[in-house]
Amino acid sequence: MKQKKALVIGGGSDIGSAIVKALHAAGYDVVWTYFHTFRPENPGKGICCDLRDMEQVKVLFSGLFDDLRDFDLMVTAAIPFLESDNFDFGGYLAIRPFLDAHVYAITSAKAFMSHGGRIINMLGQCVKKGLPGAPFYSGAFTLLHNLGKSINAVEGRAGELSVCDFLLGPVETREWDGLSEDMVNEYRSKVVRFISPKQIADTVVFTAIQEVMPNTCELDAYY
Repeated sequence: MKQKKALVIGGGSDIGSAIVKALHAAGYDVVWTYFHTFRPENPGKGICCDLRDMEQVKVLFSGLFDDLRDFDLMVTAAIPFLESDNFDFGGYLAIRPFLDAHVYAITSAKAFMSHGGRIINMLGQCVKKGLPGAPFYSGAFTLLHNLGKSINAVEGRAGELSVCDFLLGPVETREWDGLSEDMVNEYRSKVVRFISPKQIADTVVFTAIQEVMPNTCELDAYY
């Protein structure tokens, strides 16, 4: 029986690293990308790729890496939480390279995935209501969410490629250390507890092995 292969975009993040470990434990041969944070404890193969550099992203999906041929699952977990004013065009420019990289990865994946391959995207619940204080982060997720739904409407129905978007509530990661105190306190006032990266990773594995994968998986932490 062929060993399943998975690619995790953003395997150096807290969420991505937990997903890499969980997929490996579930029997996947895992390749993962990183940039700022290399995780020596991660199993599988790590490939350095700055998602802000489209040329590096194109090389990643160029077919040059034997490890990135005929994989069964791709998980994206690499859009950083970037605060900005709702009317600050600079906030859009800051998030756009990450969005472009994710769109390129998703639109390139079909050529390198097994028939019936699966994509799982780590998004946020802000796709439904927006997110004052991080509008372009929210907008990036919304575009990816609608892209996934469009793929499912065609390729998903044909059994060629399907997408599941995880809509996450607040997650316990290092990203909170870089945010404003007001935003952190606002979130903490609304949640029962933050979601753990391990909980997300375990749910990714559970979702990936289902005979019929859902289009959306919502993990909530709010009251």
